[in-house]
Amino acid sequence: MQLSTAAEGRAHQRLLREFLDQHLSDGKKLIAYAMWESNALIPDTRSLIPDL
Repeated sequence: MQLSTAAEGRAHQRLLREFLDQHLSDGKKLIAYAMWESNALIPDTRSLIPDL
């Protein structure tokens, strides 16, 4: 699914977080989701590309 704007992407991410929190979290914090939301799970791939 292609999202047209960053705001649309954030809105979908928020709705997913709310769904997971409501139906699957059992009152626990969604730590991995919070990391994903903060982009902490996205590696900096620029360091993996060698300079040519």
